[in-house]
Amino acid sequence: MRTIKSLAVVILAALAGGLAVYVFVYTTKDEPQVLDIRVEQILEHANVAISANNCEGESLETVGDVMASILEINQSSRINRTGLSCDEIHCWYSISECNPWQSNECGSRLLRFEVNQDKTIVASSFQCLEIP
Repeated sequence: MRTIKSLAVVILAALAGGLAVYVFVYTTKDEPQVLDIRVEQILEHANVAISANNCEGESLETVGDVMASILEINQSSRINRTGLSCDEIHCWYSISECNPWQSNECGSRLLRFEVNQDKTIVASSFQCLEIP
């Protein structure tokens, strides 16, 4: 009788575990909406002055200047190290100066900007950021 109870407990635990895995794997999660911004949209603002310049070593006054500096840094490698990512209201066009085998002594340059609710770029929000 005791083995039947133990077997029933094991079967119930297996069913509960299977149900938990099914719910975890196959249910949809409310993920934050990611914006779909293209590089062309950024380049439409090439002549716009950036509101904050925290990038070192160069005179970067416009969005076009920052974009050009990111592309020039990228030319020094055979690997495309640029990226464009967004969350709900902020986007970053960036270059990583890190090689895959480096864990330190590398940094990033970012062109950060905001996007309106109608998914247009806020021209006054451009910033150049350098992360050592």
